[in-house]
Amino acid sequence: MTTTLQFTVAQTVFMIFFAIFWGATTNVHGQWRMFDWPLTKHPRIRRRLRLAFLILNIIPVAYFMFAITLTSKVGDPVGAGLFRYVLPVSAGIAPGFAALGFYRLFLGFVGMKPATYYWYERALKRWQKKDELPREPSIESLGLRPADGIVNIRVGLSFILAPLVIVWAVIYGQSQPPSPTPFAGVSDNQQRVSSVPEPSSYVLAMTGAIALLAARRRKSAA
Repeated sequence: MTTTLQFTVAQTVFMIFFAIFWGATTNVHGQWRMFDWPLTKHPRIRRRLRLAFLILNIIPVAYFMFAITLTSKVGDPVGAGLFRYVLPVSAGIAPGFAALGFYRLFLGFVGMKPATYYWYERALKRWQKKDELPREPSIESLGLRPADGIVNIRVGLSFILAPLVIVWAVIYGQSQPPSPTPFAGVSDNQQRVSSVPEPSSYVLAMTGAIALLAARRRKSAA
């Protein structure tokens, strides 16, 4: 007997957008030389490889498993109408932004102590004269500044945690009891109106989204 694996709408949307955002961040990984395995004899390269492997491999896999389990609790659309897809689709898109957050976390930790993971240009030239580290970027070329490190960490955490709040809000809103059954004698049109879910879930979801956008605007303004 075989069983068919079925995903909810929120799970399917999450997997698609997580893959899209993850692919967008991997396009810029090359300039950081974060997975330079042949040169791990150098302590700085070895330290940043460990950091990248943790933040960009282990933690994202754990987050993906958690998010795919969480979005499974989001109910599928019931009935007709495009508006009924807003909550499940939003709950699937939101946690996909975490892929951008992990990249920001890596930038944040590296930026706080750049000399721990990279060389300044003057020191790097001495290694390059020995035909070592020919493609190694310098701290100056990467534009690393300790002042930006904490900002990137905060932005990264907001991309990871705020979407989870949105998903929880959607789940909470869907778990609320439906509106009371209308009294006898009410017309069919009124009964259909009364069967529409209460707007509490929509309010909670929109509040979380607005809070996330406001936080991002404050960070960009700073």
